[in-house]
Parts: sequence; C-alpha cells; structure tokens
Amino acid sequence: MQRTPGASMPEDLDHDVVALKAWLRTAWRLVAEPSITPFERRELRNYMKEAEAALRSGLRQLSVRDKARFEAERSFAARRFEFRILNLDA
Repeated sequence: MQRTPGASMPEDLDHDVVALKAWLRTAWRLVAEPSITPFERRELRNYMKEAEAALRSGLRQLSVRDKARFEAERSFAARRFEFRILNLDA
C-alpha cells in the first residue's frame, strides 16, 4: 500500500481499510478461479486470513475514532457560552 507523503494518521487508516476491502474482494474472485492450483489457493487463503485480521483491527480503530469524535462533538454542543455585549462607544 502506497502512502501519500504528509498524509495524517486518520487518512492512512481510512486508506488502509479501503485497500484491504478491495484486496479481499479480488482475492475471493481468485479463490474461485479453477485455473489456480490447490497450493496457490491454500496460500491465498492464508493471506486472506491475515488481511481479514488487519481489516478487523482497522475497522475497530475507525469505530473508536468515530465514537471519540462523536463524544467530543456532543460535549462541545452541551457547553453553555456566556456572551457579553461590549459598548465600544463609551
């Protein structure tokens, strides 16, 4: 997976999740191909297991990040701000 220089951590995580989903989608198609050997199929399934574990981890991290973002927005919305009107003419 190629990273964009200067990309932030959340962007990396989003990119990784999308890339893993795409790779797994392609891998499932390859597993169904009758032209691959049993050895290749077994190896591909082993790689798929690793990719699925990484995807689960990434999705868990996204969930934690989104939950934290939601809580921060909710706590910010719950604050009460006191405003004063300043008389600049005096």
